[in-house]
Amino acid sequence: MEITKSHFLMLDRVVQIKPDLKWKYAYHIYKFIKVPMYPELRHRKLNEFYTIQHMFRDTVISVVLYDDKRINNDLEAKLKVERFKTPNNDLNEIDSRVRGFADYQKAFCEENKAVYEISKRSERSKEPKKLKKGRRSKPLKKDDPDEYVTELLAELTNDRTFLGDDEGAKVTKNLLNDHSTYGIDIDLLDCDNKIVYEFLRRSSDNVNNLSAHPMRYCWNGKPSDNSSKFISLWRFCTRYNFKLVLVSYSSYEENDSNLVKIIFPNKIDENVGFLGDEEFAIKKSNLVEYLRNGSKEYLEENDIGRIVLNADESSDYWTLKDKLKDWADSITEAYKNIR
Repeated sequence: MEITKSHFLMLDRVVQIKPDLKWKYAYHIYKFIKVPMYPELRHRKLNEFYTIQHMFRDTVISVVLYDDKRINNDLEAKLKVERFKTPNNDLNEIDSRVRGFADYQKAFCEENKAVYEISKRSERSKEPKKLKKGRRSKPLKKDDPDEYVTELLAELTNDRTFLGDDEGAKVTKNLLNDHSTYGIDIDLLDCDNKIVYEFLRRSSDNVNNLSAHPMRYCWNGKPSDNSSKFISLWRFCTRYNFKLVLVSYSSYEENDSNLVKIIFPNKIDENVGFLGDEEFAIKKSNLVEYLRNGSKEYLEENDIGRIVLNADESSDYWTLKDKLKDWADSITEAYKNIR
């Protein structure tokens, strides 16, 4: 892999497409770009495209340019769509044209449905059970993870063009035409260390930032089950040999709002869930420096607490949830005395 021009970036949309004969999973990566665009933002977007084309081999990449003022239910709006493939070490343009919004919306939704069909077939091949629905695309609002991440990116890179960049959330929502999305976005990609960060904002009052965990609301068969997101993230990281790291946080003032938890999954089984992980509690003020460092060594030197949870396919992972709660509560209480 060549040296990247962008260390940190977000991926607007990642879609698992029909596998070819060579790869287990194949992917389509989207970059959405508003026009007109001021020069500083254009420079960043070009650097990000340069990075993506060199990092992701044997991948389809689409760059979609759109007028932000004309995509709200304007079926006559136009989008310029440039599509590339990255075989071996090459970048090949396979299509470049202006498309009507209604026409492109139809193709976009057809691809989205195909992702659903791939997932459904994958689950049926293991055991017959109802497919969990994907996340719905939603507009950004205050305290959304995307806004939290763009502020982190601006601090990490000293590049203020990240602020207010919705990374295509608005146009994606319109293109999906109110259908559930079976693609994912990547909150933050550390290109140099090949780490995918997923930020998990705690919204439940029944847990704190340290005792929160995806296994509390995934793989439980309930309508709110969001396991499909973590399955998709794990597949994506496995395909490109990235590390997956989760960040549990809250963005409003509470007893533990100045604490974050960093989770390193050992493995995610598509039918069972997380098969153990390693978790570190750190001060929120140390988060940016950790992201710049990107290593467990930094956490080991600066953590307030650390726990290792282990499970396997035959055990109930959350027989360990009391251990996690006891660990989290004691750290939260001790933190009150040191901050």
